[in-house]
Amino acid sequence: MAEHSRETLELFAQIGTRLKSAREERGYTLQELSSHTRINLGFLQKIEAGDLAGLPGIAFVKGFIRNYVSVLE
Repeated sequence: MAEHSRETLELFAQIGTRLKSAREERGYTLQELSSHTRINLGFLQKIEAGDLAGLPGIAFVKGFIRNYVSVLE
């Protein structure tokens, strides 16, 4: 398991909170977002919770976040 700095973990938690807020403002459920992005629902839940544990490598997570944001635009 990769070790992440405190700053990385705090930043990831902030990103997750902002993504969740933006999703809710636009009226999407996590299930709808999962369907649109084809990202595993569990991964989306972890991203919104700011929980890096159990997610694939950071390169994949960055791609997931890009796809997430593209649906909300």
